[in-house]
Order: sequence, then C-alpha cells, then structure tokens
Amino acid sequence: MGNLKFGWIEKYQQWLINTTDDKGVDDVMRSSCARIVEKNGNTYWAFDTRDGIEKVRGFLIAFGYEEFIVGAPGGKAQASYSVGAPRTAGVGVREMAPKQRDDAWGAGGAEPLGGLEKTYTVVEIAKRIKGVVDRHLNGSFWIRGEVSDYKSRNGHIYFSLLEDIEPSEKPKDTRNVYQIKVCIWRNQYDLITRSLGGKIEIKDGVKVRLHGKINAYEVQSTISISVDAIDPHFAEGEFIKRRTEIYRQLEAKGIHEQNLKLPMPLIPLRIALFSNTTAAGYDDFMTMFRESGYPYRITLFPVALQGREVESSFREMFSRLEAMGIEKFDVGVIVRGGGSVTDLSYFNNLYIAEWVARSPLKFLIGIGHNRDYTVLDMIGYRLKTPTEVSIVLNYCLDEQVRRCEELSATIETVLRTAHESLVGRIERAALKLANVTSQELRKHELYLSSLCGMLDKTVQKRIVEGVGACERLRDRLKNEVLTACRLRNEYMSRLSQQLSLALESRKKEEEKRISEIVTRFDMVFHHRMSIEMSKIEKLQATIDSLDPRSLLAKGFAFVTKSDGKVLRSAGEVSRDEVVDIHLIDGKVSAVVTNSENDDRR
Repeated sequence: MGNLKFGWIEKYQQWLINTTDDKGVDDVMRSSCARIVEKNGNTYWAFDTRDGIEKVRGFLIAFGYEEFIVGAPGGKAQASYSVGAPRTAGVGVREMAPKQRDDAWGAGGAEPLGGLEKTYTVVEIAKRIKGVVDRHLNGSFWIRGEVSDYKSRNGHIYFSLLEDIEPSEKPKDTRNVYQIKVCIWRNQYDLITRSLGGKIEIKDGVKVRLHGKINAYEVQSTISISVDAIDPHFAEGEFIKRRTEIYRQLEAKGIHEQNLKLPMPLIPLRIALFSNTTAAGYDDFMTMFRESGYPYRITLFPVALQGREVESSFREMFSRLEAMGIEKFDVGVIVRGGGSVTDLSYFNNLYIAEWVARSPLKFLIGIGHNRDYTVLDMIGYRLKTPTEVSIVLNYCLDEQVRRCEELSATIETVLRTAHESLVGRIERAALKLANVTSQELRKHELYLSSLCGMLDKTVQKRIVEGVGACERLRDRLKNEVLTACRLRNEYMSRLSQQLSLALESRKKEEEKRISEIVTRFDMVFHHRMSIEMSKIEKLQATIDSLDPRSLLAKGFAFVTKSDGKVLRSAGEVSRDEVVDIHLIDGKVSAVVTNSENDDRR
C-alpha cells in the first residue's frame, strides 16, 4: 500500500492524506466528502476542517496510516514526521530549500551546514548598533509624523511616530507603515509646556512636528527620539494645506459650488443627520427640534467624527442613504461639537467632500467651530454650531408659517368681499326672477287647462282601442306559448335519451382504460422494486465486506503492545513481553516466548 501518512499541512491550510490503490479506503474517503488535490506533482485526499479528518482518523490508523501533526488547528502540537536530517546541537543550521520543504510536507526538516562561520555575541551586535547611531546620527533634527500608542507614565510621555507611505489605496492591513519610538522626559515636557503657554495637543492620530535627537540603548538594542521642542503651528498649517488642496480639486471638476447653490427646500422636515449620539452638541441639536413643535422626521446616520474611521463610516452611511433613496429627504445635515485643528482635519477628506458637492440633497454643515473651517464648510451651507443649524431650519418653517398666515388673511378678505358682492347680485336676480316666473306661470296655467280637456278625450278613445287590441293579442300569445311548450318538451325528451346512451358508453370506456392503467402500474412498480432491492443488497454486501469486524469474524486478529501501539512486524516485540490479542468479542493477553522475522516477502 506504499508510504501511508496523513497530517495537517500549514502551507496549504489543509489536512492531506496519501492516496492508495485500496478500493475500500478509496470508498470510505469519498463517502466522507474528501477532495482529490494535486500538490507538487502528487495526488492526495484533502479536508479543509478538523471535522472531516476526525470522521476517518480511527479508520486510517486501523489500516496502517501514520499521523504527524505540527501545530494543527484546534489541537496540541506534536512531533513532526520529518524527511530531512535532524537538527544537530552546537552546529549552525540552514532552512530547507522550498522544494525540500514541499517534499517534507512543510514539516520543518533542516540540514546542517558543512562548516562553521563567524558567530557574534548579542553584546557585540548591540554595541555595533550603538556605535553606528552615535557616529552618524548624533545631531538634533526636526521630524514629522502621526502620533500612535500614546502613553504617559510618571510625567514622562511615550508614543510612536508613524508614516504611512500608501495612505489611501491599500487596505489597512497591507499598508507600509513606518514607525519610530519617541519619548519626552518630564523635565523637558515641563519646559516645552511653559514655552508654549500650556497649549500642547499630543494624542493618537495627531500629526506633529518635533525637534530632538536619536538615543540608542544597547542593552535592548533599540533606538528612540528624545524630544526637546514642538512646532505648535504644524498641525494648523497641514490642516490649511490639505483643505486648500481638496478645494482646488473640486474646483477643477467644477463642483465646488454645486451643492452650495442648491435652493433651501420650502418645508425642510425630512432630515438626513450625519452625526453621533455621543457627539458634543448632538443633544442641543435634537432639543431645539423637539421644542420647535414642528413634525420633523430625523433619520440618524451614525458616523465617526474623528480618527481614521471617519471616511469609512461616511462611505457606509452614504451608501445606506442611497439605498434608502435620496429623494425621501429634504436636507442633509453634518454636525459635531467644537474641536481642535487636528480633530477637524478628518473632515478635510476628498471622498466626503466630493460626495457632498455632487449630492442633489442640500447639505447644512454645523461642525461647531468659529475660527477654523473645513472644506465641507466651503462647499456646503456653513453654520457655526449644531444649534444654529436647528435655528435656521426652524426659521425656514417659521417663514413658511408666516407666509401661509399672510396668504390666509388675504384670501379671507378677498373671499369676504366677493361673497358680499355675490349675495347682492343674487338677491337682485332673485327678485327679477320672481316677477318673470309669476307672469309665465299664469300663461302656462291657462295653456295647461286647455290641454287637459283635450287630453281627457284622447285618453278615453285610446283606452277603448287598447282594451280590444290587448284581448286579441292575449288570445294569440296563449296559443303560441302552448305550441312552443309542446315542441320544447318533445325535444328535451329526445335529448335526454341520447345523453343517457352516450354517458353509458363513455363510462364503460373509462372503466376499461383505468383497469389497463392499474395493471401497467403494478407491473412497473414490482419491476422497479426488484431493481432497487437488488441495489440495496449489493450495497449491503459492499458495506459488510468493508467492515473491519468482518475480518475479525473470520478468525483474524490484531496485536498491540502494552502501550497500545499496533504490531506490524515480529521485530517490534521482544521475548517475555506482554502483548494484547484483539478478537471480535474481546482481547486476550499473552507473553511472547519466541519472535522470528519472515523474510519471504
């Protein structure tokens, strides 16, 4: 059956099992949903999860497979099966070539080098690093970057200074982020604070410009920058530079005033609010609307208001707004409380600015600051605070209410004047109509009186003539009805006889056809049943032949040593050693009296 092994292969993230020409093993693997895969020109069965291998583990071991595991998922690391030479203590080693590692199934085998090379101590390397830094980087300098992992301990400040060389296109986990450790000692921090009047903003995400020098610590073989000065205007300059750059890009596309020129809706009751319930000013914003008395419908789209998640959260909420339908809203509102230049810098974002600029929904911006403003303030309807946004919206509705009240008063005055004029015209027309009606009524009364006399004579004559005609018509109709009824009865009698004969004939035909169908169905059913029973018997025979217990039932047995290991060779056991002989109904312990190898194979 060849070299039978199975185990978890880290490189492929799969459980791989050597294939064999044994049909029984092949059937078991296929029934367990194992896949056939090609790796390095060899064919294996493969499982992607531990559940798959657990179904067949006992079966594989019973058929002579050997398992090797190196840090298998969900299991304890065990000794690996290694094809390469073992590692030798005290001798330098090298990794196996990729091809060798593939042949060894990624088990971590290695080969020793032929000779020894120069070996340095940790102290020697650490001192060399310290010497290089002291010789070539011993001056002070300015450095800029983004603060990360900010910590304050015993008055000392520690953080990392980051620079992302691929800031936007790549996913966060694939970016090339460079970093260096920075420290500001307590006494130096106090000097910097006093020189800047106590205005220092250092926290995660802040971009800073620092002055200091590099210190190398040979014990840990690390380097860090010791800061002695901070540029307080760097963040503000970067803020203005970024804002100007984005605005010029929007201006080049001709959309920098597109949203700003959109008219304010007449009744802005449906509001798409981009903010966060934890934002400063959010409660003031909502309170103004609740106290206004107007039936606002505010839909909150929760977004991050500072930090690296600002753009991604706005992307998600803009997509949600588009999915809901922009036409279902009257205005869009972006609000947050006041903040520092660094906090506001996250709103100088090209994607957010371009989306707002192109949006058919008019945006009101209330980011809560007076001196500094973002690119959103430049392309949208800028208001100083979230409260001012609510005031403007309430003012728009107040104006509409005032205009409606003025129009209502004007309409009421016009309608009252028109009503009074119409009432006068109706009264005059009614008087004139009454006189004319009285005259015409007298004329028509005389004419109707003469017509009534003529009508009485005519009616009496027509009644006499009608009575005679009705008598003649009644006699004629009676005769025709009697004749028609007699003919109809005769026709129905004949039709009933024909229908009875046809139904009787059709009934006999259908009974015969149903009988034939039932006979054919019985034949097909019994034939199909015999075929399926034959298949079931064959499958049962196959299952019985594959059951390892069938071999034990025929008198076969397998022997294990006292540690449970299955014996495959007489050379694996020594004289007087106790072994267990496993039979179909139990096991028997025996003592080895003689052990011989059969070399006839």
